[in-house]
Amino acid sequence: EFEFINEVYNTMALALCEQYRVPKNFRPGTKAMRQMLLLPVEKIKDIVPFVFGDRSTYQEGDDDLESKKTRKAILRLEKRMCFAKYSIEKCYLLHQIAGVQLSQLHYDECCFNARRAIKESQNCNSFIWRFLSVVQILKANTLQHKVERTKEALEEAAPIARQLKSPTLARFIDVCLSCTDDEVNRKASSIASQRSSKVSVTTTSGNQNDEDYEPINVLR
Repeated sequence: EFEFINEVYNTMALALCEQYRVPKNFRPGTKAMRQMLLLPVEKIKDIVPFVFGDRSTYQEGDDDLESKKTRKAILRLEKRMCFAKYSIEKCYLLHQIAGVQLSQLHYDECCFNARRAIKESQNCNSFIWRFLSVVQILKANTLQHKVERTKEALEEAAPIARQLKSPTLARFIDVCLSCTDDEVNRKASSIASQRSSKVSVTTTSGNQNDEDYEPINVLR
């Protein structure tokens, strides 16, 4: 039974890994990581928490129906977790739960369950499910524009890709790292530019005040 289940979930993991490859005619840019991770390129509208009396926070019917569907999906997967005997099956279920939570922009919950999946992958010594679980964290960080954490997740994924001995996955991670390094440099340059601009404004303001200042004659 274990050998059969192991083969089934490994096959599913291989199928999921197939999507993580460098696209043809790929060009680095500000939205490169979203393209690499097959995430929406356009800006995602954050979920607004409901506030009683504030009509702008009311959920539309379609959104509410979608939320019910995702809650049911998570409950169904969590019930399966209760009956899962093997760690490799738990890896799959937790990976799926994290994916559903990611689709609802519940980033913290997504990362939490992805970490649980990583722990289960260590129990069954499954590098492929460990890799896929780290990718879920990578997606959550990318969507939140957390560049430093994105880089940390990539650095965690890199040795796992090497363990899998997959040139495709290794190149995928290398290109992602390169794109993230570019983003880190852009962010650092932007921060430095803003600081320089603030210093310039402060200096100009100070000089203007000096010109307007008239010394008080204390002699009577």
